[in-house]
Amino acid sequence: MTRGRGKLKTGIVILSLFLTTAIYAVPCGTHGSAKSGTREYVLNPFKNRSQAPPTVNPSITLQALAQGARFENTQAASITGYVALVKSGGAETCNCGAKDVAHTDTHIALVTDLANTNNKSKHIVVEVTPRSRRRYHLPPQRRSRNKYYTSA
Repeated sequence: MTRGRGKLKTGIVILSLFLTTAIYAVPCGTHGSAKSGTREYVLNPFKNRSQAPPTVNPSITLQALAQGARFENTQAASITGYVALVKSGGAETCNCGAKDVAHTDTHIALVTDLANTNNKSKHIVVEVTPRSRRRYHLPPQRRSRNKYYTSA
């Protein structure tokens, strides 16, 4: 009898682990966990898109963004600047509140001038999302001395 109970307990543990994995492996939808009618509900599909916009708008530059220019979320950009900071985006509604580094964004703060590296008001943040990492086969972010970075 003890042998049968041991197998039953092992089976229950394996089933529990499988179900837990299955529940957490369910992909986060395009709206994430944002509530309908909120700003995040409208913006999350842009962060969670699986394809980049088809064309790059050459007028979207780091300098233009730093001066407050606004562009459509349907436009792509090729941005060149200095990296001031790289860190994990943490739990956000676009990623259904995930906290593990593989399922959170990588936030990269860029500046137009190295002199502005420590001035957060001059940072323009671009993001690498979990979906874009998967799409473009980028490795997950890694943690080093309380800072996050994505290695390529």
